[in-house]
Amino acid sequence: MKILVLCGDVWHPPQIPRKGLDALAGTEFTFDFIEDARDWTTETMAAYPLVILTKSDNVSLTDKTNWMTDTIQLAFSNYVRQGNGLLAIHSGTAEYDQKPVIRGLLGGVFRDHPARSTGRGIYDHQLSKW
Repeated sequence: MKILVLCGDVWHPPQIPRKGLDALAGTEFTFDFIEDARDWTTETMAAYPLVILTKSDNVSLTDKTNWMTDTIQLAFSNYVRQGNGLLAIHSGTAEYDQKPVIRGLLGGVFRDHPARSTGRGIYDHQLSKW
């Protein structure tokens, strides 16, 4: 199954989902990645039975401009209503609190993130790997 992955925002580099999805290499799943939202189109999304949204409402890693317009929200809603799948992971629910269509489609959104720990917790250790 071909899966479209939308990733890469100011807070979450695209290498993180790429590395995480590497665990599925050699299975029935193949992944195509879009890291810059300007490369996304309704037609591109329609070619996939599943979209993984792990991108906050930023155009890219270096461009914090919002990309989820009213038109794009409607395209996602129509995509799911046509029987396709949408899986939102972590940042895929971030910064969409003022986007009612996508917020409703996701069933909720990410409110805020705790500050990074400065101690020796596992969270710090995991961040240092990236």
